[in-house]
Amino acid sequence: MPSSVRIDLALTLVEASRFPTVIWKRFAILQAEAIARGLDEPYLHARLAESQCLLARVTGNMDQATSSLEYVSMDGTLSTVDKRIHSAAGHIAIQHALNRIQVEDVSGAKGLLADWDCLGQPSPIEEVVLFRKHLITGRALRFQGDFTNSLAHLQQSQTIMERSKILNFNEDRRDLVCEHADTLRELDQCVPAEQCLRAELARQESEEISPHAQVLIKLSLAESLFGQERFREAEELCLAVESCPTLLKFEKLRLNIIMAKIRHVLESDLESALSYWNKALAVLGKFNMTNGRTTRILVLSICDILIRQGQDWLVHESMKQVRSLDAMAKPGGVMFWIAGTKHWIEYLDSRGLRSRT
Repeated sequence: MPSSVRIDLALTLVEASRFPTVIWKRFAILQAEAIARGLDEPYLHARLAESQCLLARVTGNMDQATSSLEYVSMDGTLSTVDKRIHSAAGHIAIQHALNRIQVEDVSGAKGLLADWDCLGQPSPIEEVVLFRKHLITGRALRFQGDFTNSLAHLQQSQTIMERSKILNFNEDRRDLVCEHADTLRELDQCVPAEQCLRAELARQESEEISPHAQVLIKLSLAESLFGQERFREAEELCLAVESCPTLLKFEKLRLNIIMAKIRHVLESDLESALSYWNKALAVLGKFNMTNGRTTRILVLSICDILIRQGQDWLVHESMKQVRSLDAMAKPGGVMFWIAGTKHWIEYLDSRGLRSRT
């Protein structure tokens, strides 16, 4: 088979690996690897490494995610590298940054993203990288609590998406809408957050997009409604999501946290709130990315219910766990992984939980 045909076929398989499921992704990447073997084509090997890294990270193999990028060479000065190779270097930088975020090195991730920029006037292939660079930078800043600058980066992604006449960003639109709404929620702008989420839901429904693609949007919407103290509406949305036959780990985590908060503040069913907090804690244990801050908030929430129930011994033991989690936390990591965390911490503080730690 001629080299040009092998390159085209391997790149097609790399693109196809973006479709579900994990089994299909692994098959497509393995086939691309076999076809690319022995070819001297830096762009192909960079895109293949990017796909290998992504697959390893989503399956929880961070060692492989890191090693898959080790031998990617993006040599050349800005004056000699063409825009296609430069865009591939940007995609590799994004994967390096996502790996850093996964191990709580958010500051390192931001530095990697800041180092890449377009070669002069952005070409369409570079605009794709620029869009994702601002999206992930916005997410990283939200994680660290810098919500104003987070919003600024997300708005730059929004501008790129809206002004492009030849690029289709539908694959990333949901992530951008959710990040945008979650950041607005943290800035106490819950009504604009609700508006942008409802607009996206209406767009998806008009285009008959799979209902499962709407799960994270509905959970972000539930959080924005919770922020407006429209607890029953938020609960109805969550119960609809809970009835879905299959939910991903993060979807389960966010669902359980929002439901726990609703039942917690309404105080009508503290046993149900406790059950949801415990479910959230169980799901959280399945994630690699946690330095203890999210776990700490869940444990403190459980403590608040135990205090109301008069279970002093359990409160004492749980507070010992909180103090050990405090010792694990390190600067520069993820402070606010789940949107709404900042406001919930303020609620717990108002209950006097901080003084007990």
